[in-house]
Amino acid sequence: MIIGFKHDDDSSLMGQIVSLAQQLNGEMGYEYKHCEIFFPSLGVAIGARTEEGVKVRPIETIISQPKLWDFYEVPADDAKAIDYLLEQLDAGYNFGAVIGYYGFGVVIAQKNVFYCSELVYIVLRDFAQLPINRNLNAAQISPAHLRQLIIQAGATPVSI
Repeated sequence: MIIGFKHDDDSSLMGQIVSLAQQLNGEMGYEYKHCEIFFPSLGVAIGARTEEGVKVRPIETIISQPKLWDFYEVPADDAKAIDYLLEQLDAGYNFGAVIGYYGFGVVIAQKNVFYCSELVYIVLRDFAQLPINRNLNAAQISPAHLRQLIIQAGATPVSI
């Protein structure tokens, strides 16, 4: 599986909120505002987006501007990851976690909703073969923090 991180995207209010919160939290790489999981052999990406929650989309519709993305290959049990992600299809977007944690420092736990890096962290925690901390609260993982975790764990930069 490949994890993609989008940066320098000021097109959404949620992206701007996440960026500001990451800066205030002192996170490095705060310009990373979104992430998704890519399966190039299938031609699809799966992720959580504000406008529609968890969806499968063709890769070419996600990467309209490749220069805004950084990609990392992560060894994982892709079949199990895909099965899990397909079970989450149509789950809503976790606005509560984003606004609660990033806006007020309070984790608002909700079921069956995800924001981008929350969903990606859960998949990495459960199916990746990288030495990442598997005991973090998924609702507190920003795209920048997640990118730092997988880089430190040895994920390989790639192009798609």
